Amino acid sequence: MKQPDFSLIDSIFQKFVEDEIAPGVSYGVTLRGELIHAGGFGITHDGGELPHSRSIFRIASMTKSFAAAAILLLRDEGVLDLDEPITTYLPEMSEVKLPSVDSPELTLRLLLTMSPGFPTDDPWADRQEAMTPEELGALIGGGFSFAHIPGTRFEYSNLAYVLAGRVVSRVTGIYFTDFVRTRFLDPLGMKNTRFSDNELDSSLLTRGHKKVDGSWLPLEFSQPGEFSALGGLFSTVEDLAIWIGGMGSAFDPHPDTNHPLSRTSRREMQQGYRIIPPSSRLPFSDPASDGETLAYGFGLVNESDVRFGVTAGHSGGYPGYGSHMRWHLSSGYGVIALANATYAWASRVGKESHLALLRQLDVRSHHVASWPATNSAHTSIRKLFGTWNEADAKSLFSNNVDLDQPLEKRKESIAHGITSIGGLKGSVDSIRTPSASQLSWNEIGQEGHLNIFIQLTPENPPLVQTMNITTVQYPKENLRLIVQSQFVIASSTASALDGPLALTNEYVRGDGTSHVTQVARGVRGTWHYTVRINPVTEEVLESSVILAPTNETFFIN
Repeated sequence: MKQPDFSLIDSIFQKFVEDEIAPGVSYGVTLRGELIHAGGFGITHDGGELPHSRSIFRIASMTKSFAAAAILLLRDEGVLDLDEPITTYLPEMSEVKLPSVDSPELTLRLLLTMSPGFPTDDPWADRQEAMTPEELGALIGGGFSFAHIPGTRFEYSNLAYVLAGRVVSRVTGIYFTDFVRTRFLDPLGMKNTRFSDNELDSSLLTRGHKKVDGSWLPLEFSQPGEFSALGGLFSTVEDLAIWIGGMGSAFDPHPDTNHPLSRTSRREMQQGYRIIPPSSRLPFSDPASDGETLAYGFGLVNESDVRFGVTAGHSGGYPGYGSHMRWHLSSGYGVIALANATYAWASRVGKESHLALLRQLDVRSHHVASWPATNSAHTSIRKLFGTWNEADAKSLFSNNVDLDQPLEKRKESIAHGITSIGGLKGSVDSIRTPSASQLSWNEIGQEGHLNIFIQLTPENPPLVQTMNITTVQYPKENLRLIVQSQFVIASSTASALDGPLALTNEYVRGDGTSHVTQVARGVRGTWHYTVRINPVTEEVLESSVILAPTNETFFIN
């Protein structure tokens, strides 16, 4: 993999402060839990120092991942069940009238996935942190207002996580903030992550601010209480690198042994359980853009991008602070951004810098280890292309293959394809593995290639259930010249979006004389350029550029 150049990331965060979005920002780049680059711009407080990786900020709603981890830890220990009615753990919740007679009971699963039906409660909830247990009990006794039937849709709710934190305190007999400290922060060595400023080194504390009449006004710290589970933690870039490293390591092939929460539960946190509709603004983060799907997991957001695959993370906004953490599951690269202004859009600058890094490194959307049986089938099929053996073919394919297309017809089709590309050279390229049971590759010929896709059955041992072969003939001279002459005009719109575009020597489709689809690459994406002509008159019938389908381009082992 390429080595990252951090200068662009540095400039993005520098501009963040120069644009007066916050008085200061601390940021870091991580790779599988290791902090590989860190920096800061601005000030920690009036007359203070330049923010750095040990500067302490409020991380606001990023705290929710710690609350979710606490619930899952207790679930794993058999103390509670995510699908039990919440009244099992908080009997006082029986006073809360549900919005309809057929509403399902509230559960921890609904709370953790932002699905209880409560209305969005920013910024009200952010000002309630120090609420006492008795005061929260009175609030519950008065009932809640519902925006939706529980379990029917996403709406961001701080109250949901407040109730989850109360469950932790109730079932353990240990106050939520102390439980998180003793079960997670201390074991992981997160020494500068706490719920109270009184427990932290005052020389490292960064003061929160809000802008009043064009000037930054410093704010006092709120104190921990019943609402701390929604966003009360203080932390640093260094400590958060440990936290997101633990999340990312749950997907590594080699199990770790030093995390309080199981790998299974950490993976569970990062799945998307409740789709965040495009019309729903996730507080303190950018709205979903084209080609991106957001879903809420357990205290984390699952962001599926058509180019890069899945990124997990969370944002935070609080009086005096804005924060963001995100990590790319496939490559392991992450970004942390902590700013000291009320609801500062750290998510925007964090996402911008992270995407810039991923583009620069040209990371893959995910990595797949194909089955040994898939690799063996690949070898066997290549042998069949050289010399067809009926017995070998029958032992390789599942019974549906001959029914879908008789083997004799397949044999004839393969022979015709090989002839049409001038014979095989005996080499392959563009090996892709969408899944462990799937493989595609190009068999290179003198005048084109065969694109082969195979898929194995779920049997043991697995057999080949699908073998699709596409013949791609490279353009003859006249068609090649037309492609070159037409491309600049056809790609003008795409170049404006992702330019400049450049044609490659990769071909997706083509018959050599009347049509061809060729791969073009832009700054960020991959495109397909198609030309169709009348082979007799050479009249151009089609000249178009479209964004390449993801599964043809980026599912690469």
